[in-house]
Amino acid sequence: MSRQNCLTLASLLTAISIVSAGARAADTDKPMAIKGYDPVAYFTLSKPMHGDSRYQFEWDGSIYRFISAKHREMFKGDPNRYAPRYRGLCAMGLAAKGYKVVADPRNWIIHEGRLYITQRAFGPAAFRKDPRRWVNNARAHLAALGDAPIGSSLSWW
Repeated sequence: MSRQNCLTLASLLTAISIVSAGARAADTDKPMAIKGYDPVAYFTLSKPMHGDSRYQFEWDGSIYRFISAKHREMFKGDPNRYAPRYRGLCAMGLAAKGYKVVADPRNWIIHEGRLYITQRAFGPAAFRKDPRRWVNNARAHLAALGDAPIGSSLSWW
């Protein structure tokens, strides 16, 4: 087999493995956590990074993706440290209005070693102004909402 044919075959096999790994994630009934972003990258790289379907792990009813096997193993070792608070719901939506809305993983803040994600770009700056208030309000609202579906809000708001 020629060198060119070997390279072509290797590329094809790599593409097939990536596609099949992604299909396994799509075939599951488990939701993708934080839109496929790597939760560990916020702590190690200080930025949001899309995870790779080759490095995924199911935890707390969701599929988490990571940029590397190392990040996946770090998460497995201490998922409560790395997973976003409120299961990736917008921390500010919960805190301000008691509203369950999926957050945008590009809008984030780490406060006291915990990852918080917000729906809108102004969320992290607002959070920084009074983090204890936002955390306490979000926690109380989430408890009141219980198992209400995403898109639900407290009736008294």
